[in-house]
Amino acid sequence: MNRAADAPAALRCGNCGQGLEALDLDGHYGQRVAVDLCPGCHLVWFDPVESARLAPTGLLALVQSMAAAQSIAHQPLRPDLPCPRCRGALEPVHNLTRSGRSRQLECVAGHGAWQSFGEFLAERGLLRPMGLADRHRALGDDGRLGCVACGGRMARDDAACPWCGSVPALVDVARL
Repeated sequence: MNRAADAPAALRCGNCGQGLEALDLDGHYGQRVAVDLCPGCHLVWFDPVESARLAPTGLLALVQSMAAAQSIAHQPLRPDLPCPRCRGALEPVHNLTRSGRSRQLECVAGHGAWQSFGEFLAERGLLRPMGLADRHRALGDDGRLGCVACGGRMARDDAACPWCGSVPALVDVARL
């Protein structure tokens, strides 16, 4: 039996074309969960129910990988982002979680879903809206903010990200 021929092909990001970084994370009950990350686009791909299967240690390892990717220049997202498995269409899905509303782009064929780093953190309740004092501290030297959901640049007084519509937010370290 040829293992190389039986191995699934490496996934590529439909936004930038780069190969996805495969993460082998801790799941519940000693299981392993394979999650795919595009560091440059700040996207994570979850096959069906992978997100729910992450154990707390797997979640922390994923957050660490996301944090490491923050030093990489962010690629703006294409409006026609395809599924990395079938290259088919995605549709926005809004879910209600105990932490509030969350958004993801699901493959219409059921292969999984993309989430930006910020969308994943918000789904898990690890982001909080940015208050005025937070905003003042977070402003860069150029008077602009970076959106935690998509990485887009925001002006000092923007009520929402001009790229993705997210409310300015930051990681709630105490909750993490």
